[in-house]
Amino acid sequence: DMMGPRSGRLFKFRTELAGLALGGDVSFSKTEFTYQAVNPLFPNWPIILGLTFKGGLLCPLNIGLFNSDSKANHSTITDCSSHISDRFFLGGALTMRGFEYKGVGPRSHESDVGASSSGGDSLGGDMTWQFGANLAFPLPSGLLNAAGIKGQLFLNAGNLTEWGASMRTVCRGARVSVGTGLILPTPIGRLEATWSWILRANNSDQKKRFQLGVGMDF
Repeated sequence: DMMGPRSGRLFKFRTELAGLALGGDVSFSKTEFTYQAVNPLFPNWPIILGLTFKGGLLCPLNIGLFNSDSKANHSTITDCSSHISDRFFLGGALTMRGFEYKGVGPRSHESDVGASSSGGDSLGGDMTWQFGANLAFPLPSGLLNAAGIKGQLFLNAGNLTEWGASMRTVCRGARVSVGTGLILPTPIGRLEATWSWILRANNSDQKKRFQLGVGMDF
């Protein structure tokens, strides 16, 4: 059952290259991976434990071989900034519960020209990681069980940083939330309503404790 699995594993890997011999005004390497595992907490128990880990890395590249203004004769990683449309974003019911959509990570100043929110706009990041743990269990109400609705407890952690940040910054700057909610498997994905308690966040992060979402991650 893809919408309400009881056991199984899933691994996804995706890489993207832009620029290089293809030309264009941007050049980068972008890699993403996802690992998910689902198992009963104990044999023959209806309580299901789901774990998810995701990571992503966006490397801006200097394509000196194809740029007549550059003295380099090979592709190298530089300090050039990535484009915001290529970056990762974090926050929302599908990536980081307890935070607004794109609510985690670097933000513009709210006084910047074109800023669309009082806390500034999300700028995204070049490096990201996410961890999720989800415990799904049947509810005591026969009516809810008959409708396929389950309860859940969850923990989410993750971070989003700019290119060049140290591993210490990537790990120690993690945001963390825990919470509870309801899950309804549907043909289009897991519909869930959640309430979160935020254990760790930055002052600039945009928070949202109650959320509705549809997805296939835990």
